[in-house]
Amino acid sequence: LPAEAAPRPRLPLFESTDVLSEHPGLWFPDLAPGTPVAGGTRLGRLEDPFGATLQEVLAPLPGVLVYGLSSLAAVKGDLLASIAWPAGRR
Repeated sequence: LPAEAAPRPRLPLFESTDVLSEHPGLWFPDLAPGTPVAGGTRLGRLEDPFGATLQEVLAPLPGVLVYGLSSLAAVKGDLLASIAWPAGRR
């Protein structure tokens, strides 16, 4: 490393909120991680094995979808999605 390296820039801080499943079921996401979302945007749905919707999953706040469950199966309390935004912007 060079002896006179510049200090590393400060990384931005982010806040986030998680969206959990309310039922066991099959998870069908509507959006991919990295997608900006408004509050109320549909992130996906949980269905039972016969196709009945158990839970329509909506973004609780605006931000960016930074995580989405990639498994089809979800149990009650599973992390389905995570939304993040720059700290201090709420």
